[in-house]
Amino acid sequence: MSLPGLGALSNRAPEYQKQNTLVFDELGRLRYAALSRRVLALPLEVLAEIFEHCLPAVEFVSPDPATAPLVLCDVCHHWRVVALTTPMLWSSLSIDMEFLDETHWDAYVYLYQTWLSRAQQAPLTLSIQNLALLRHSQYLHPVLQAIARMSAQWRTIEFDPTEDDTQLLFLNEEATSPHFPLLEKVSYINTESDWQSTLASRLSNAPRLRELCTNSFPLTLPEDFPWAQINTFETRHATLSSCFYVLDRAVNLVQGTFRIWIDDVDAVPTSVATLDHLEALSIDASPHDDEPFFIPTQATPLSVLRHLKTPALKHLILRHDPFEPHPADISPFFSWQSRSAAQLQSLELCRVPASGDTLISCLKVVPSLTQLRLRFLHNVDLNPLFVQFTAISFLPKLETMHCQLNNARLDPHTLAKMLRWRWDAVGVTRLRLFWVVKWNDAEFFEAISVELEGLQSEGMDLRYGNEVVRGG
Repeated sequence: MSLPGLGALSNRAPEYQKQNTLVFDELGRLRYAALSRRVLALPLEVLAEIFEHCLPAVEFVSPDPATAPLVLCDVCHHWRVVALTTPMLWSSLSIDMEFLDETHWDAYVYLYQTWLSRAQQAPLTLSIQNLALLRHSQYLHPVLQAIARMSAQWRTIEFDPTEDDTQLLFLNEEATSPHFPLLEKVSYINTESDWQSTLASRLSNAPRLRELCTNSFPLTLPEDFPWAQINTFETRHATLSSCFYVLDRAVNLVQGTFRIWIDDVDAVPTSVATLDHLEALSIDASPHDDEPFFIPTQATPLSVLRHLKTPALKHLILRHDPFEPHPADISPFFSWQSRSAAQLQSLELCRVPASGDTLISCLKVVPSLTQLRLRFLHNVDLNPLFVQFTAISFLPKLETMHCQLNNARLDPHTLAKMLRWRWDAVGVTRLRLFWVVKWNDAEFFEAISVELEGLQSEGMDLRYGNEVVRGG
């Protein structure tokens, strides 16, 4: 048998010693390498498990002839048989309409139906995206019907269908199982609120459901919705009332992500919700570029903390609307920490409308921080804050720090002195990573270029400039 790039395959010594196979290199890429005869003699179950480790390191696998599992089918007949009869290789599938050629519907339908059939009874991890982009999405309905018939096998499902597709995929009582015994994670976006409520009611029959992500969260849900099961919740457009609705009911929440938009301030409760297991919380009230709005002062991310007790919290993100008309009331942060005694490891404060001195007071109550991200408003005087970083008692465990200064006021030599002190000081953890952005001010970094280059040469991961630093 001869394949492109592999040549003729043989099991006769010494010919097999000159043959190639696919392996991962040190960078995690598939490449050709010499084929050992011992590989051909591996037990089938061992070879199948090796194949599973060849799958792309992503949650949802897109069919690609250059990656597993399809590439495994092209090595030799033996590998093809093993690959085609290993259901876990085909248990993950990503279907994104944005990248499909509408002139080849028959081929796509055959590909996806065949892929799903090879999964047999394996738990399924599925992503179906951008159905609304298609002029003729009904051509893909046979695939959605096949997915609906396998709903009892769903483990993870992510989708943003149109109304018709939602009904076909999730609400078709003839095809879709009334129970989802394996379902652990659901993510759905761009779905009308009426359909979201209906979808949520179906999820009451998912005993393993742990993660729920919605585009916009409905205000009401069935009384029997299994909130106590949920440990991860995310919503991209939450009303303030629905934010408190979730926090009050998801008592076992471990990770919560809320992007809050304009809401009635009267929804703010007077009671405190205790979340003993919550480890990561993000409350985002910052607008997207196409959504110019602001949260009323009474409903800022900081004020949400007023009604929480989270003793296990390790990671906190608070992003404010840059157009808030008044300085923020920082007292909820103090009352929250007084109740919770949380040992925060990472904190992000974005555009908090407060002075440098107020931020100092805020950071003093979380001395356990090892990671800090700060994004400042314009014209804030940051010199007192950066001077404070040269005190042994101020954030003594800090290892990494990201700052977006915008047009805030800071003497560059104050920054350089702080970095040098944090690198050399005894009695505090060395600041190993510092990334800073200051827009439209090249002279700021030029004034301390010698100091910054010296710290870099000594090993500090130091990045600076007038553009946003990505990553980290």
